[in-house]
Amino acid sequence: MLVTAGLALVTATSLIGLLSHAFDVASVSSELAVLIGLGVGVDYGLFIISRHRSAVKAGLPYSDAAALAVRTSGRTVLLAGLTVCIALLGQFALGVSFLYGPSLGAAIAVALTMAASLTFLPAMLGFLGPRVLSRREQAALAARGPASMEATGFWLRWARVIQGRKALVAVGALAAVVVIALPIFGLRLGTSDASTDPPGSTTHQAYTAMAQGFGPGFNGPLELAAQAGSPRGRGQHHDPGLRVVPARRPAGSAGVRLRARVRRPRGRPGHPQPAGARPHAPHRPGQLGPPRLAGPHPAPPGHRGQG
Repeated sequence: MLVTAGLALVTATSLIGLLSHAFDVASVSSELAVLIGLGVGVDYGLFIISRHRSAVKAGLPYSDAAALAVRTSGRTVLLAGLTVCIALLGQFALGVSFLYGPSLGAAIAVALTMAASLTFLPAMLGFLGPRVLSRREQAALAARGPASMEATGFWLRWARVIQGRKALVAVGALAAVVVIALPIFGLRLGTSDASTDPPGSTTHQAYTAMAQGFGPGFNGPLELAAQAGSPRGRGQHHDPGLRVVPARRPAGSAGVRLRARVRRPRGRPGHPQPAGARPHAPHRPGQLGPPRLAGPHPAPPGHRGQG
């Protein structure tokens, strides 16, 4: 089972490396593919091996037992593998390019693991022969003869209970899923920053000091985007404190222009403000852009402030 998964994952990792020459692939794509491929490989192998062992205990020849395992559990493996591949490739519909590499790499690993479970694993079971059973199971088979393949025990009784109360079980399962999903209505999305770092880190301490000194929201970036062909995008109102930042034009769009407020150095006693600099107004809540920090000396010629 592990040999089958390992063979498939080595091949998948090699293919991911080859795909990186065709388009950008995230560095974590190989690790993610190995993790997902190892998980599904163990599951798929257990499906087929368990069915093969049951057929051998029932007295079938080893080749017939392998064929029966592929005809029954193999169909489950095929359907499960295709479902996982479709789900992973469905991330292409999101339009987020950095997810393409990880999703495609994981789908390749799952597809190869599924193929190895349906081809290489049955061949290995045929070569193993009686060694698929332990010595105790081989002795019991020789002494008592073939065992019945009919399901027995707790899981058979549980399956019959579920089949007898299908509507009730479906409603109960749906109610449980709804209750578990209720916290999603209070979900607040946002980008991570230094406030999520460990409290003892210098970045978190700097973030806290800036927020306490200049007020909440100072550390939050403000980005403005406008359609180039719209009235606002044409820049009918020009603010000397704003500058147009050229950006890459996304594929299929008419172009985007970004505006960011320029921070200018502030004069100090004995250090006059640079020529052309505007006087600094005190920061007010709701004012566009953060308050500007004072510098010890005027900015050198050609200096461009950060947006």
